[in-house]
Amino acid sequence: MGAASWLACRPTVDARSAKAYGAATEHIPGSVRVPPDDVDRHAGEVPRQATAVAYCTGPSEASSARVALKLRQLGVPRAFALTGGFDAWRGAGLPIEPLRRPEAEKNTSAHQIM
Repeated sequence: MGAASWLACRPTVDARSAKAYGAATEHIPGSVRVPPDDVDRHAGEVPRQATAVAYCTGPSEASSARVALKLRQLGVPRAFALTGGFDAWRGAGLPIEPLRRPEAEKNTSAHQIM
């Protein structure tokens, strides 16, 4: 299995900031949303024994690194930040899909980015 195939079958964690997530139109299929400022509340949604890959928007990986570290502290020992973030994932031709939000979340996200 190539590196891209291996990575594409791992659980992914959308760790984009509220502003970046609110402006996003795409995400990695099947990713779990874990906001960087609310990891404690969402950590249970990430499989404990999996190798989880957290991503944020771009190459700095600040949000994803914080989320991955916090997930490790909360019992997900193999949580890592994706080098290059979502932009690198898309650039590598890995799967992406339109981001569909529940109606209530759409309204919240719109207020967060104003």
